[in-house]
Amino acid sequence: MIHRFAKATLVSQMAVVGGLVLVPVFIAMLGEYAALLIIMVTAILGTWVGHRTNEWIVQDSCTQLSCLELGLIAGSAAAVQVVTRQVLIYAGLMELVEVHVPTSAELYLSVLAMPLGEEMFFRGWMWEKLEKLKLTPQAIGIITGFMFLLAHVPQRGFIYTAGLIPFTAYLSFIRHRWGLEGSTLAHSVFNGAAYALLLQALA
Repeated sequence: MIHRFAKATLVSQMAVVGGLVLVPVFIAMLGEYAALLIIMVTAILGTWVGHRTNEWIVQDSCTQLSCLELGLIAGSAAAVQVVTRQVLIYAGLMELVEVHVPTSAELYLSVLAMPLGEEMFFRGWMWEKLEKLKLTPQAIGIITGFMFLLAHVPQRGFIYTAGLIPFTAYLSFIRHRWGLEGSTLAHSVFNGAAYALLLQALA
């Protein structure tokens, strides 16, 4: 199941990367928040493409999502990124992040590969293992969320990672409500929106 789900997710979310390529152009044409719109739209279209190929596997961890649900998840993920960024700026934590124009490899890893891999492990494999222990969704969300945050400490540091707690709680909610497909989409859009805002700030 994981192998086929990975294949479908990679194919469907390539559109997110394609949208990022257009970010600088649309910022110049439509304004600073045009990049967020691009990420949201390409994420929705990309997942819809995968949706229409019937490659998604209808199991507990992967549910068919409607267009309205895709839009809700993509839009809310972009909004969560904006709010999270403002909180980190207010707390002075954005100074801990190195600001530079991202390379193609960084975009691929952050927008496609890492969200897919992290969601498949933390809210895919680990989530399903904990479900077999008859734990409540809230308990599973806390455990997987804690492990997810802990994995980011070596890269981001403890203080900055603590600022991602609301985002982690949001991903757990999406996973519980809309399955692994939903949390993967949300994670990808969240990361893509971060780069969109970064490119806007550097423009």
